[in-house]
Amino acid sequence: MRVKATGGGAYKYADIFKERLGVLLEKEDEMDCLVAGANFLLKAIRHEAFTFENNTTHFVAAKGKRCVRLVR
Repeated sequence: MRVKATGGGAYKYADIFKERLGVLLEKEDEMDCLVAGANFLLKAIRHEAFTFENNTTHFVAAKGKRCVRLVR
């Protein structure tokens, strides 16, 4: 089995995963994965946005040409 992983743990624990679990960690660049994930979300979930400010999550839903902001 192969699992994609990013960050220092992907390098630090690769041998342990292979020896104990038989899992190969495929190391990926963190920034590339971040950009690919953001692009996926922008394409898959249209007309929505989430922001995080001052420990509060905000949801913005597009209604026609207006945006409605809800605070959670």
